[in-house]
Amino acid sequence: MNIQQMMKQAQQMQDKLQKQMAELKVEMLQDLILAAINDAQRKVDEAMQQQMGGMMGGLKIPGL
Repeated sequence: MNIQQMMKQAQQMQDKLQKQMAELKVEMLQDLILAAINDAQRKVDEAMQQQMGGMMGGLKIPGL
């Protein structure tokens, strides 16, 4: 194997690694987006429960 072939092979390996890193970043970004959406949904649910609790507390309906 001559030096040109080695350099070409090294370039191919570098290109492959760069592509893999880009794909990994996309997968990590997807996970972060899903985590943010789930967290936002949890916060909305908590806020709604607090508001509903405040409204229902003033009604004094037996059993609620």
